Amino acid sequence: MSIKLLCSALYSNNRKGIKKYSVSILLALSVWFIWGLYTYPDGCSVLYKYWQVSVTMIFGSIIAGATSEGGGAIAFPVFTKVLQIPASDAKVFSLAIQSVGMVAASIAIFMMRIKVLWRVIAWVSLGGVFGMLIGSLFLAPVLVPA
Repeated sequence: MSIKLLCSALYSNNRKGIKKYSVSILLALSVWFIWGLYTYPDGCSVLYKYWQVSVTMIFGSIIAGATSEGGGAIAFPVFTKVLQIPASDAKVFSLAIQSVGMVAASIAIFMMRIKVLWRVIAWVSLGGVFGMLIGSLFLAPVLVPA
């Protein structure tokens, strides 16, 4: 199959599908580019040094994508029990991975134009704000980190 035939097949069938994939690819390339700038010149050495984390997150993302479990919840026990990473570091990484996954899911929902029940989101958000206030004002001062 020639490149010309492949391109014509892709563009003739569904332009919206191409646009969605283009945004995803552009977003991934942007993140990699920013990461490359941030870690220059030692970016690849970090990957070689911590390859176990990449392998863990590949399988963790497959499990998280197939279930309702988040990637951070999958990574934390593997990091602490298998890779012997301190719990404080694993916790921060798990929260970061959870945030990245939730943002990626939000972008996918937005790009696919999935209908959302905004009324439900408003009520759940209200409960979340209430829980954060109670936790921050009353529980955080009492619970001292170990």
